Amino acid sequence: MKNISIYNVILFLGLLFSSAVQAAPEAEYRTLSKAYTLNPDGSQEYRYSMELTLFTHTAMNRTYGESFVVYNPQYQEVKIHHSYTRQVDGTIIETPENAFVEVLPRRAANAPGHNHLKELVIVHTGLELGATIYLDYSVLTKPGYLTELDIFEEIEQTSPVKEYTISISVPQSKSLHSHLAQVKAVPQTDTTEGKKTVKWVFRDLPAASQAPRVWTANGDVPFLAASTWRTEEEALASLFAQFNPSQDRLQFLTFAEALTEHVKDEEGKISAVLEYVYDKLDLSPLSLQETGYRLRPLDEVTASAYATAAEKANMLYTLLSALEYAPTLWAAYQAEAPDGALGLSAVKELFVVVNGFPLSVTGKGVSPVCIYGDLYPARNVSIKGIKGKMNYPAFGYQEPATFQLRISGKEVQSAARTVKKLTEVQFPEPFPDKIWSETAETLKMQELPSGYLLLTLPEGKADIRKQGFQSYNSTREKTLSLLYGAGEYNVYTVEIPDGMELLIQTNPFPSVKNKAGSYEYSLQQEGATATVTRKLTLDTTTITPDLYPDFRELMVAWDDQVARSLLLRKK
Repeated sequence: MKNISIYNVILFLGLLFSSAVQAAPEAEYRTLSKAYTLNPDGSQEYRYSMELTLFTHTAMNRTYGESFVVYNPQYQEVKIHHSYTRQVDGTIIETPENAFVEVLPRRAANAPGHNHLKELVIVHTGLELGATIYLDYSVLTKPGYLTELDIFEEIEQTSPVKEYTISISVPQSKSLHSHLAQVKAVPQTDTTEGKKTVKWVFRDLPAASQAPRVWTANGDVPFLAASTWRTEEEALASLFAQFNPSQDRLQFLTFAEALTEHVKDEEGKISAVLEYVYDKLDLSPLSLQETGYRLRPLDEVTASAYATAAEKANMLYTLLSALEYAPTLWAAYQAEAPDGALGLSAVKELFVVVNGFPLSVTGKGVSPVCIYGDLYPARNVSIKGIKGKMNYPAFGYQEPATFQLRISGKEVQSAARTVKKLTEVQFPEPFPDKIWSETAETLKMQELPSGYLLLTLPEGKADIRKQGFQSYNSTREKTLSLLYGAGEYNVYTVEIPDGMELLIQTNPFPSVKNKAGSYEYSLQQEGATATVTRKLTLDTTTITPDLYPDFRELMVAWDDQVARSLLLRKK
């Protein structure tokens, strides 16, 4: 018994040590520093410095084996102050010249008009477990390339940080707007020799969450926004000044008319233009920052058959303007902050509004939700144009989607009238509460041994089950924001043919009601007609960590394969 007790203690300590090792970070920033400087002549300097200690082979061979610096050599240059590795025994390994490699940025690979961009790849050498990487470089920008200082930084990094310093220096004559969210740090301000410097120091920062759908818009991701723009409207105006529909109007009017010549009504014409911009122009993933907040001329865009998201917005705006539909330009921001703090670097997406509806150029369709796709929710994000702001509410559905199912042999004819979620909407009537879609399809039942047949019930294209929430972890540390809070409400009417019987479960699926909402299920049969009702109600679109277990319980119940199927048997 004594030996068994000792063995159990050793096993327990081993498991405890193993869990502690698993919880340890792959690496740790001993120090991290980012310094932004705007000079009186308009030139800028961004200086980056880090001391990063590696703890795992993954960190050494994959995550942190290289550093990447994207820049525009026509206006910028990269200056390396120092780059070396200190090994565990104190040996210094300087980064050799051939470890600094210039390549085309991956995001510019299929964009010839942006092939002048460069990416400096710094290959860190002399790495071993416990080694520390030292890197210090500057990106120097010539006057005239960047109009103002414009910063949007998420504070947490991929690994923990012992000490993180962000400093911003601007001429004393410049106004600097800044906003720090979700983390506390007292800014240190210094004014000397006509220069104003603001510095924040953060200590013992945890690593950024790797959970899915963690966004600054959720309200629990620390960030710093800062700019020398006087207002957000001024920043947007500088960008939107490149959108000039009056230039070559006749050319684009002819083009727009050609795109819409077979369509009679206004909605169809707008949809045809949107389809061209979305489908016919390949989307370049280059961001506004990577292109220096510049747009190529539209004739170049048309000839090249690809466009950045901003260039697509310009094309859509110009074509709709040519057709005299009076579009307006708007921008969705990654987060909210006091006026002036958010510059162009905080813009998540540009879009065009027609008849009160935002048209997305990156997620096909028209709706507040569609604009954000899987990126972030509409309701928590500022959406601003030159003269306004709009926040769209979440939609709710009270009427069920109905499915009429007729069984013929092993096939099932399904006629459905389903609610189209906003992610599917193309161009609806002005802001309806619901949008219905009529569909018809043929389903096949799965044949099981002993004459059993399994019918899997159909679902809408935007069913919440397809977002995969049921497969998420059982606990969560960050808020989860849903794209819509509608839930689901489906009613299935199934005609059972002669020679076949439905096996009704003796124990119906229990209903679930908790703090996040409710799930209801019923299965009834009258004569040859069976009716299945499944209803999921979500009471909120903001799933906080303490509410998350209840939400996941609902998602697991809604996903249950047995509850989404009917079992039949040949008589």
